[in-house]
Amino acid sequence: MDNFSGFPAEDEAGARDAIHFSVLTIVWRSLAVVFAAEFLVMILLHYWTGIPFGLRLDLLDALLLSAIALPVLYHAVLRPVAVLAAGQAAAAANSRLKAVARRAQDGILVFGLDRVIQFANPAMEKIHGYEAGALLGQPVECLMPQEVAGIFRAGMRQFHLLGKDKVIGKGPMEFAGVRKDGQRIQVEISVDNVWTGREAQFIAIVRDVTMRKQAEEVLRESEKQLRRILDALPVAVRIVQEGKVVFANPADARLHGYERPEEEIGAEISRFLAEEEKDRILAFARAREEGGEAPRWHETRARRRDGSTVSVEVSAERIIHGGAPAGLVAIRDLTEQQRLELYEKILPVCCVCGRIRDESGAKRGEGEWVPLDEYVALHSNAQFSHGFCEGCYREYRKKEGLLS
Repeated sequence: MDNFSGFPAEDEAGARDAIHFSVLTIVWRSLAVVFAAEFLVMILLHYWTGIPFGLRLDLLDALLLSAIALPVLYHAVLRPVAVLAAGQAAAAANSRLKAVARRAQDGILVFGLDRVIQFANPAMEKIHGYEAGALLGQPVECLMPQEVAGIFRAGMRQFHLLGKDKVIGKGPMEFAGVRKDGQRIQVEISVDNVWTGREAQFIAIVRDVTMRKQAEEVLRESEKQLRRILDALPVAVRIVQEGKVVFANPADARLHGYERPEEEIGAEISRFLAEEEKDRILAFARAREEGGEAPRWHETRARRRDGSTVSVEVSAERIIHGGAPAGLVAIRDLTEQQRLELYEKILPVCCVCGRIRDESGAKRGEGEWVPLDEYVALHSNAQFSHGFCEGCYREYRKKEGLLS
């Protein structure tokens, strides 16, 4: 491509005209100064020496000479010099811009209304797998799959008729591209047009986003897999971000008295806390999102939808969700555990003999029945002295016939 200055042709013509004007101005002013100096010398000589001078003849001669010489001087010398200077300036600008384009990390493509590639930088050739210079003269459609090429041709026809299009000048847009070997890729394209005289040229900036799209797809699949795992867990799990619930699994909804997890999304976490626990737990959440110190495990009382509260154990970790800090929270209902702990504290005592079942070191319900004093001595530092209470003493004496 010969002209890659980045400026419309009329701008280059304007630069040449400006050079012409400045040179002509200098010439006219120089001639005016010379003529004025000559006229002044003639006047001084006339008054000092009395020598007459032909003012009319000299003035006409000067004007005639100027009228003849200036056009010849302009066309023979000044105009070629100005054109040469403008061409050299444009060539220097063109060379600099080509150097920038060749070093650009993004692909740069230039083509006309005929859809023929006029310039492609090395990054563009690398993106589509072409050798250096192989794209020049090729149709732009060679870089697109068939379905995109049809849309492109329709857009070019629309631009030719209306001077505008849905893509040109609209900023980065994603399209499918194709490499020389037929491999499909994803590209992000920005297209703008410039006018060179009466012809339109198009400059496309192309970025290969295939790796980014693949990474995004992998991330989406990972998030789907994680969601499936979390939904299957019997433990309540939620993600909290900026003080609001952004994810909750079915177990979390059941724990807090909701039918579906979607009913919790967007709710402030303060809604799920007992009144006396709000300040403490909210401080933990803020510290966790800001990267500060917060306990990983703590017990609290959660507030259910009907206003009742339940004892829970909370485990929280700081994570990145959607590119921003968040908290991954697992909540375990302690109601059943507390019930079991209470049950375990009840000692089974025989209502006939008063013996206690010692289940230490044995399965529940399979311990040995031992006397009370033996059990207490085994599980404490207590010491015993044996005797009779008053009731038992009377019964003993009666049984032994010792009562009078």
